[in-house]
Amino acid sequence: MPISIIILLSIFLILFIFPLFIIIFIKKNTRRNMFELLSLDSKISPFSKSNKYKMGSTFVFAPHPFTNWTLNPNYKNKFNQLVHTEEGFRKTNPENSIFELLKKYPKTYKIVCIGGSTTHGQDMEHFEDTWPGQLQKKLGIDKFLVFNFSVGAWGSLQSLIRCQSWLPVIKPNLLIFYQDKNDLTPLRNGTLSEKSIHPDYQNIYGQFSASLLSKYPKLTKYIPLLFLIFYFGNFRRKLILDGLYSIYKPEPENSKVGLERLDDNIIENILFRKELIFEMCKKLNSKVLYIPEILREEVYASALENKIYPKLKEIATKYENVSWKELDKYMPYEKKYFWDHMHFTKEGHELFATVVDQTIKELIKK
Repeated sequence: MPISIIILLSIFLILFIFPLFIIIFIKKNTRRNMFELLSLDSKISPFSKSNKYKMGSTFVFAPHPFTNWTLNPNYKNKFNQLVHTEEGFRKTNPENSIFELLKKYPKTYKIVCIGGSTTHGQDMEHFEDTWPGQLQKKLGIDKFLVFNFSVGAWGSLQSLIRCQSWLPVIKPNLLIFYQDKNDLTPLRNGTLSEKSIHPDYQNIYGQFSASLLSKYPKLTKYIPLLFLIFYFGNFRRKLILDGLYSIYKPEPENSKVGLERLDDNIIENILFRKELIFEMCKKLNSKVLYIPEILREEVYASALENKIYPKLKEIATKYENVSWKELDKYMPYEKKYFWDHMHFTKEGHELFATVVDQTIKELIKK
C-alpha cells in the first residue's frame, strides 16, 4: 500500500474514527445535546417541552425571553432524576408540576422562596437536600407547600419578573426573601470599560445564546477530534454541565473596582424592586420574611451593610406584612456548613432549613 494512502488513513483515523469511538462512550444525554447544539451554528434550542424544540436533559439552564436564563425543565441530575418542574422551577417535592401541586393540595399553607444560587442549591444533586426542599420535608406537604422560585445567578430583577408572573397564580401565605448579593455581582463582573451601569444592566449583560455558542468553533461539528478537545477542556464544566457558559458579555472581570459603580441610581433601583415585591405580597395578603443573605466576602458584605440594608430596613418597617430576621448568628462559618463564603454544604442547607422552620412557626403564631 502506497505510503501516501497510509498517511491519509492514519489522519482519517486520528481525526474521525478514534474520536467518534470515544464519543460513543460519553454520557448519552450529553452526546445528544452537544450534537444538537453544534448543528444549530449560532442558534440555540428554545426553552420548550415539545419533542421538536427542547434543551435536552444535560443543561441545568435554559434561555428565557424575559429573565435571560432560567432552569431547564428537562434537566436530569447524575442519577438520571428530574429535579426541576415542568414550569422550570427547582423541585421541593417529587411532583413534576406546580399546577398539579396546587390542584392536589388546594387548602395548604403556601410558602414561596425567592433567591439566587444560595436558595437554588445547584450543587445539591438531590432537590431534597436544598434548604427549601428540607423545609418542605420538615413542615409536611399535607399542611404546607413550599415553592422554590430561585435560579442560580438571579438577582431581584429576575425575581421580580417571576413574582409578578407567578404570585397571582400561587397566592402564597408567606414569601421568604433570601437574595442580596446577586444585585451587586453584575457591577463587579461587568467589563470595566463601562464607566457606569444601566439600571437594567443592559450594557454588561450578554444574551444567553450569544454567550453559549460564541466560543465553540463551528469546525467541531465536522471534526470529532476538535469536539473532544473542547469538550474535555475548560468548556465541559461551564457549557456541558451547567449549560450557562457566561451570563455576562464580555467574560466576567471579577474586579473589586467594579463595585465602585454602585451609585445612587443603582441603589434606588434595587430598593424599588424589592419594595415592589413587598407591595405585591401586601396586595395578595401574603406575609414576607426577609432574611439578609449570609455573606462572608467583605467587599460585598460591606456594600450591603453600609449602602443597602439601612435603607431597606427603613422601607420594611412601613409594611406590617414584612418581618426582618437576621439568621447569620445561627450559621457557624465552618467548612461543615459552608463550602465557600456564602454557599451551603448539605449540612448547611439542613441547618438553615431548621432555623427557617422555627422562624416560620414563630411568625405564624403572631
